[in-house]
Amino acid sequence: MRKASAPFIHTQKNTPYIQLILDIALLPCCVSAVFNYGLKAAVNIVVAVFLSFVIDIFYEQKIHKSNNYYDLSSAFYGMCFALMLPPDTCVIVTVAGILLGKIIAKGIPGGVGNLFINPAVTGRVMVELLFPGALRGFVLPGEDWLSLKGLLVWDKVSSASEVDLSGYYFLEIFAGRYPTFIGTGCIIFIILGFIYLAARKGARFYAAAGYAAVIVTGMMIMYFPMGLRYSLIRLIASGIPFAATFLMTDPTTIPSNSRGGVCTGVTAGITALLLLPFNNTLALICVPVLVSNFTTVTFEYFTLLRRNKESREAAL
Repeated sequence: MRKASAPFIHTQKNTPYIQLILDIALLPCCVSAVFNYGLKAAVNIVVAVFLSFVIDIFYEQKIHKSNNYYDLSSAFYGMCFALMLPPDTCVIVTVAGILLGKIIAKGIPGGVGNLFINPAVTGRVMVELLFPGALRGFVLPGEDWLSLKGLLVWDKVSSASEVDLSGYYFLEIFAGRYPTFIGTGCIIFIILGFIYLAARKGARFYAAAGYAAVIVTGMMIMYFPMGLRYSLIRLIASGIPFAATFLMTDPTTIPSNSRGGVCTGVTAGITALLLLPFNNTLALICVPVLVSNFTTVTFEYFTLLRRNKESREAAL
């Protein structure tokens, strides 16, 4: 891997170390995905991670003529992409999503160290736009746990991504035992990932904090007449906790300084609130992240400029 790193990383820890911590933090969500949805989830996760590595290695060897590739972000983005898929997704869609995400978000900008938008989110949005009929395979957790048939079926018969959660117990909702994307619904394991990231100081949570604060406050106001339970259920089932913990802490596409991170997070949070009435889980996860990615450079520049100005004034 080339020694250059994304301009938003300002830390004494090297990039492979940070990415290793992020990869480990995602493993509980992968375990939950396999537990809830079986072999189909496992195959899609493995294919996404493996192909992500292969593409990055090929790009570094053929384009940059480097044989020293060791960037663990390949696994991170592969897992993130797979965890945002419906359980019954055809493996061809997984391959297409990884290819599109890598080409658009990583290959075109210049490869490792140059990306400014999240490849996993980019790939997921692209396959949703290009192959919507192939991304409606929502099934009940535990259903056909050992079956691999869905991996080879392109068009899905199910069209429901939202379910009425009023009849579910809180423990079921916390465990992700309802039809949703394979790795975004289990809050228990997302919290475990968050605790690990915080304990190992593998992520800076400025953007995630601004993002979460805006969304929680907005949802409590919007859904106040429906009660606290309804608000909590909507928040848990929205996929927002997954996005806040893993996508809004990505060290290469989110500002690492406090002011820039908070501004980016607040922008993403406002975007999510605007999307809430549409009841589209994928949009709630992906669109605010992409908005934050596109505003990162601006917020990073102006907040660092202001900090440098304050430092100069303090020195006088």
